[in-house]
Amino acid sequence: MCYAKSLLGYSDEIEIYFTTFHSTSENFTESKTVKNLFISDVVESSESLIENYIFRHFHFLDNLKYLRKILVKLDSKKKNETTYFLYPANLALELVSLIYLQFIKSRRVIVEKNELQIGMINNFSLPTRFIHKVAHIIILPLLFAISLIQDLITIFYSGVIAISTRIDKFFSIFSSSVTLIPVLVDSSRFNFKRPENSDGIFRFCFAGNVTEKKDSILTIIEALNHLTSKNWEFNIYGPVNKSMQQRIKMLAQFYNFSDKIKLHQPLSGDLVPQTLTSNDLLLAPRQKNLQTNYGFSTKIGEYLASGTPLLATDVSDNKLYIEDSKNGFLIKNMTVLGLASKIEEIMSKGNLKEIGAKGKEVAVSKLDYSLFGEKLYYFIFNRELRG
Repeated sequence: MCYAKSLLGYSDEIEIYFTTFHSTSENFTESKTVKNLFISDVVESSESLIENYIFRHFHFLDNLKYLRKILVKLDSKKKNETTYFLYPANLALELVSLIYLQFIKSRRVIVEKNELQIGMINNFSLPTRFIHKVAHIIILPLLFAISLIQDLITIFYSGVIAISTRIDKFFSIFSSSVTLIPVLVDSSRFNFKRPENSDGIFRFCFAGNVTEKKDSILTIIEALNHLTSKNWEFNIYGPVNKSMQQRIKMLAQFYNFSDKIKLHQPLSGDLVPQTLTSNDLLLAPRQKNLQTNYGFSTKIGEYLASGTPLLATDVSDNKLYIEDSKNGFLIKNMTVLGLASKIEEIMSKGNLKEIGAKGKEVAVSKLDYSLFGEKLYYFIFNRELRG
């Protein structure tokens, strides 16, 4: 959505059509909030877990039919001025987009890379049930091969939008059509005033996919056990599988603070600003690995924009936007005791409000979508940037 707002904020002469595989792409409805943004009606998906996990990568015919419907719809408007922007979802969609749209139909196809696919595979968690674990181990080489192909074919697209400097440098070795656009945020959405903390409880918050290998959820809980103060609460918002949910509850019970760990449903977009603003410290202490070193967490922009202090690991581009103890907090020692020590240090500071406010300034001055309209416009539509 930030890409759309950025482009439409720069030029009112373009139209953007947003569609997903589970859409009736013939029917587009104009957005009520953004002019010239049209969104297709979405139908419910009945895909099983195994379908989403592996078979979706091989639906070449279905993806071809899907893209042909879109092509017919958009060709009736401005055939020669249409650019297709692709968010990597599965191998079938990417290959069909590349071969059918770009090579056969000679359309311009842009892809966003926010992390390396092979990095994601390395961070897959093994299921707890034995039969599922065996199945996972058997198909893991296939998933690795699929991910590697997804990364390799990236260099053949008309253009690549890289979300981090490492991804930008990596793909720039093979392609001259790569541009760096960091994680964008609509900072105007975060206009909630932070409520006064009247009960004395220090509230931590995490919002996103609840995992350990990537986002260190269990490490955070273990670190909280080492805090001197016991007057805290940890709010977790996001999708969590049954295995991780059980591990979180077992760990909380073991440390005897089940009442302090609050598992919530994923946040809808309209609730993100108020929820982030209502906590005292936002957590993004990722583990250091291939996925996190190349990717750039999309939550960093929203965390900064909220005006609530954040704690993140010194991975990827975080240090380009976060100065430790000035506009946020960075941690290098991502051990349980190292994290506990850093949190203790943060909780003892009396200027958290000022640090959060400076973080918000960074979001507004460096990551707001309105800053990148011209760059996106000239790159996506293959125009020469002025100046």
